[in-house]
Amino acid sequence: MTPITLIGDAWADYGLIDSGHGRKLERYGPQRFIRPEPQALWAPAQANWDAAGEFVPGSDEDGGGQWRFDHPLPHAGWTGQWEEVRFTMQPTPFRHLSFFP
Repeated sequence: MTPITLIGDAWADYGLIDSGHGRKLERYGPQRFIRPEPQALWAPAQANWDAAGEFVPGSDEDGGGQWRFDHPLPHAGWTGQWEEVRFTMQPTPFRHLSFFP
C-alpha cells in the first residue's frame, strides 16, 4: 500500500500531528490528545507521543471508554477559533472534544 498525503487548509487551533497503529495524535489549541482511529493501519512516524490525555476505548460491544490525563487541563476548557467562530474546546465522555474538525 502506498501512503497518500492530504493537506488541508491551515487552521491555527487544530492539527493532525501523527497517526498509526489504530490511533491519532492531534493538537487542539495548545493541548495534544491521543484518540482512536481504526483506519490508521500503518506505523506512526514518531516513536513517542507526548499528550495531555488519551481516550482509551472500552472493551465491551457497547463501546464506551474513558479519558486518561497525564497533564492537568483547564477545568472550563479553553477557547478555540476557526475563521470568525470562537468556541470552547473540552474533552467529552465520548472521545470527542465538543466539536468536529
